Amino acid sequence: MLTPLVAEAINKQVSNELFGAYVYTALNIYFDGIALPGFASWMAKQSIEELEHAEKLIRFLLDHDEAVTYEPVPTPPQTYTSIENALETVMEVETRNTSQIREIYHLASKNASHSVEILMRWFIEQQGFEEKFARDALQRVRLAGADKGALLVLDQQFGARNRS
Repeated sequence: MLTPLVAEAINKQVSNELFGAYVYTALNIYFDGIALPGFASWMAKQSIEELEHAEKLIRFLLDHDEAVTYEPVPTPPQTYTSIENALETVMEVETRNTSQIREIYHLASKNASHSVEILMRWFIEQQGFEEKFARDALQRVRLAGADKGALLVLDQQFGARNRS
């Protein structure tokens, strides 16, 4: 059994993961609307990955005989002023997610929930990859600036990205 605080934190993280999927779906629509199918494909893959993360947490709760609660999922941003602004949103989602996962890890550690610590280590590692990719993508878009050719090259590269 998990302590009630740890189970509650994991349930909140399920909502966080679903929010991430929701944001990535909104970004997929944005990039599709501005004819950047590679960026859109990257966002679609990210949305699926966030849903898989939510499912992993749900399975963990169920495997530990804990209730799954349904937290509200906030509405994602619906407008973006630029490609750079959209990727800043990606960075915000990923850094916030990393922070929340680390909080769960520390809470689990304080409550001797070792199985949760092990699970959160996996999530922390995944977040490291996601934050680096998002940070690099944002930097590359900033470097490309108004160069449409460079943005099209990035679009092709992001479209070819495999999920982490």
